[in-house]
Amino acid sequence: QIEHFDDDALEQTGWWPFAYISGISLRPFINNLYWNFNGFDQGGHLSSKDTTTPDILKKGIMGSFFLVSSAYLVPILVATGATDFEQENWNAGAFATAGNEIAGRWLGNWIVVAAGCTLLAQFFTECSLDSLQVLAMADKGFLPSIFRTRSKYDTPTFGLLLALIIILLLLP
Repeated sequence: QIEHFDDDALEQTGWWPFAYISGISLRPFINNLYWNFNGFDQGGHLSSKDTTTPDILKKGIMGSFFLVSSAYLVPILVATGATDFEQENWNAGAFATAGNEIAGRWLGNWIVVAAGCTLLAQFFTECSLDSLQVLAMADKGFLPSIFRTRSKYDTPTFGLLLALIIILLLLP
């Protein structure tokens, strides 16, 4: 039996439970912003070993911030401007529904395909970054030296296997 959990159905207490601006609840908005922007530290971790100057790293992080911000802002502006959705209608699949309303079924289908590809890319990126963190912990002596093993492609072999095993254990 699969349990469905909807965090929007929870009773809102705590920090800013009734914070609204122009009828828009800020709490889920801030929550989504936080979870969508929490990868910049990992991007800095990956790029820090390949960059030669801190200036390049700063420019890369700022550029990615503006790219990701616009990639979120433009579709939201289009969807809210071209449809008459209310805030309570914004749930999983709302962009695909908006795409169906704006340009037809083909756009809604492309949004679903693009979302699936994006989720897979985020998943693989997270696994790679976790394996690099395991490698760094093994390099510093916090984990056994077997986790320092790299493949011929310079990827942390046992760190990736550990991430895979943990994910497989979490599956129902």
